[in-house]
Amino acid sequence: MKTELKKIKVSSIIFSIYPIALFAIAFVFSIGQGIIEKQFGYTSLNESWFIFTTARIVVFVVAFLLASMVSALIYNLLCRFGLKGISIECKDKKEGV
Repeated sequence: MKTELKKIKVSSIIFSIYPIALFAIAFVFSIGQGIIEKQFGYTSLNESWFIFTTARIVVFVVAFLLASMVSALIYNLLCRFGLKGISIECKDKKEGV
């Protein structure tokens, strides 16, 4: 069975698990980068480091959410003009196997 993706709802990007997953990735990335910066002596571990790391997490999440929304809008626009959408081939699962 072939399925074609014709439209991506922008609201489904915003109000799904996606922003939480982005936050988790940003958290791990920012803490890791902060630890690396601390190891090489670029920063000291104080409240400004905490504020900077928090700001880095927020900027990362907002930037990727915006990029995802713009990508979805461009995809929808291109599909509206007649370009072929993403095709997904699925197989029906047999019960009990």
